[in-house]
Amino acid sequence: MLVIFNEDNIKLVIAKIATVDDPEKRVKFYELFNEMNDTYRYFKLYVDSDGDIMLEGDLTMDLRDGDFQPETLMAYIGASLKLLENAYPKIMKLMWAD
Repeated sequence: MLVIFNEDNIKLVIAKIATVDDPEKRVKFYELFNEMNDTYRYFKLYVDSDGDIMLEGDLTMDLRDGDFQPETLMAYIGASLKLLENAYPKIMKLMWAD
């Protein structure tokens, strides 16, 4: 998990959830993630150019004035893990399908 701090937001990336080597399966993951991402507001699942499954989100928080709120970040991380917990069985089902 990467937490990247910028001036206007915090980017959260959960990298390499799994890797999809088969090009035909990548297409199936694109379809699955397009469907799933329609229901998520703050996070997106995708397959990167190396075939790695990623989860990414941006938490808007102005950090220039020292207004960092760790409890907000922790809630955001918790939400990402909950989403991943719900999505993981679908990801693995597709990963291990023939």
